[in-house]
Amino acid sequence: FYGYGSTYVPPVLFVGINEAEENGFDFNLYPNPNSGSFNMEFSLKEESIVNAMVTDMNGKTVWANTNLSLPAGSRKITVPLTDVSNGLYFVEMQISSGDKVNTVRRKISVMK
Repeated sequence: FYGYGSTYVPPVLFVGINEAEENGFDFNLYPNPNSGSFNMEFSLKEESIVNAMVTDMNGKTVWANTNLSLPAGSRKITVPLTDVSNGLYFVEMQISSGDKVNTVRRKISVMK
């Protein structure tokens, strides 16, 4: 829509944890903030291909674990971010199963 001053503001779709659960997986990050290491915990309702990555505010990938073929069930991945500076980072989790692809993106804070 066009707001005050005729500036275009595109619509944004936020995916929250409840929506992620409805789409076949739930997803949690902890601790947040962290001191350079955090956990990604998620549950899969069916066998899936998982892609996970962490990017800095400029879009540079600082950690990635891709093309993991995982059976249904609960999983935990520990993400080491020992070589990054303090700041905000984006964590993206993409789950593919059959012809469905679901993506959730969250922010995490590193404070050493």
